[in-house]
Amino acid sequence: MKSINLTNGVEPTKVTLRRIELRSFVKWQTLAFCVFGTLVGLISSAWYVIVGQLTGKGTVWYSFLIALYYAVPGFISSVIFGVIYNSLAGRLGGLELEIVTHSEVKPPQPAERWEGSLPKINEQKEPLP
Repeated sequence: MKSINLTNGVEPTKVTLRRIELRSFVKWQTLAFCVFGTLVGLISSAWYVIVGQLTGKGTVWYSFLIALYYAVPGFISSVIFGVIYNSLAGRLGGLELEIVTHSEVKPPQPAERWEGSLPKINEQKEPLP
């Protein structure tokens, strides 16, 4: 299988992820699970409203509880995964990533004063006859 070279001739840099900062990882994975749980809660509560099994304030509480039911396991699983990954990655080797950096070519800065394009304000105009 041919792969398309998107790096424009730049060799990718190989990076090994040896440690995950636990606080940041737990925060983002818990947030992701909470967002996913909110979407699932909204869809399922909408379905129950359409079918007629859920009405009134129960709809809001059901959506909230489903989001909570997703966020709590997301928090617990992220703590467990982070601790296990950090303890094993040093001995077994971490996750290997290929990163391609692109150096953006920036245009040159303009001159402070462009004599050719600015009007000559310091020169006196000759009076008309």
